[in-house]
Amino acid sequence: MNKLVGGVLGAVLLCMTGAAVAGTFTLPEKAPVLSITFPDTWKTEIDEEGALTGKTDDEEIEINLWALDAKGVEKDPKAALQAAAAEINAYIAEWVTDFKPDAPTESEHNGIQSVDIMGFAKDKEEGKDVLVSVSFFTPDNKTLFAMMFWGYEEGLKKYLTDIQTVADSIKKP
Repeated sequence: MNKLVGGVLGAVLLCMTGAAVAGTFTLPEKAPVLSITFPDTWKTEIDEEGALTGKTDDEEIEINLWALDAKGVEKDPKAALQAAAAEINAYIAEWVTDFKPDAPTESEHNGIQSVDIMGFAKDKEEGKDVLVSVSFFTPDNKTLFAMMFWGYEEGLKKYLTDIQTVADSIKKP
């Protein structure tokens, strides 16, 4: 299963697709520094705190994206990242058990550097294996974003093109 997921995520970061889109969102709302686009078949919403969620109708795949409180990211990016990771770990623990993350990796996509962490866990509601991936990045060296990807194996196979579309759309506006 790890090889499948690695292949899926590798393809997400490298491939371009032409799937239809529901719309492009820019974040944060008041001073946008990042845009992302979801396929037209996905449900999307922005909550009262400005977090964006996009998910497939069958909820096999969900992506959450939000700007974190990143005081000091300009002066000490490592400390800001560690604080953000602690916040995200607490969030992950609300939804899954037995999260086993791989070592963090660094990547670059559309000119934006990121720190990525992924691993498998058990969904608390269904008990199914789920891939959890978290990426931290700052397109402007001021605003720190966290993007979480939650996906079941079936969804990874079924929605590869959609996942590619979303990943390819992330850029500075």
